[in-house]
Amino acid sequence: MKKLITSGCSYTQYGYKTWADHLSKYFDEFKNLGEAGSGQKFSYITITDYINSNKNKDLSNHTFIIQWSSLLRHDLIKVRSTYQHLGQIDNNENFNKEYINKYFSVEGNAIELVNYIDHLNLLSDKYKFKLYMFYMFEPWIDYFAGEPTGYSLPILRKKTIEFLSSQSCKILKHYASKEYWINPSLERFSLDNEMRKKGDDDHPTTEQHKLYSELIYKNI
Repeated sequence: MKKLITSGCSYTQYGYKTWADHLSKYFDEFKNLGEAGSGQKFSYITITDYINSNKNKDLSNHTFIIQWSSLLRHDLIKVRSTYQHLGQIDNNENFNKEYINKYFSVEGNAIELVNYIDHLNLLSDKYKFKLYMFYMFEPWIDYFAGEPTGYSLPILRKKTIEFLSSQSCKILKHYASKEYWINPSLERFSLDNEMRKKGDDDHPTTEQHKLYSELIYKNI
């Protein structure tokens, strides 16, 4: 029995079929752990929680695919398995400009992501499951930090510029060349295969998701 486990933000779980739903037809079982508005911490924890809950089972028939959202998101964990995520931090009622200025770090999120990727690869080696990853939007393109809207406070632009010259940015670029990485990102793929019209939702359409699922299937 081939099992597909996915996680990510609204680019993975949305009001219509995403790449994950389209890809699931190639598997016997499917579980989508993604949630709209979530950040990278959420995706990492939901996947590791699933692995920990099933580590006494044979995971060699599992394929895990993680869609990493942007470096401008900041998940809050109130209690285990209870999260607050409302998308980009400067469009999030949980945080104000003072907090963002003093405590939020784009590079800090990148460092965490590097460690998430390293740990998941170690778990893949240990439990023999297949592991693949891709971005919502490459975090080193322009000053978006992986958030396709491109809108952010001036302080976030400054923090993103600092990230672009950091070692963590170099590492993330290097990881994207690995065999477990699916390129290009979903947003960049959608821009190259445009099916959105003026007035449409900014998210990739379900047709674009279907095309991307075919790209993923060829890669895996």
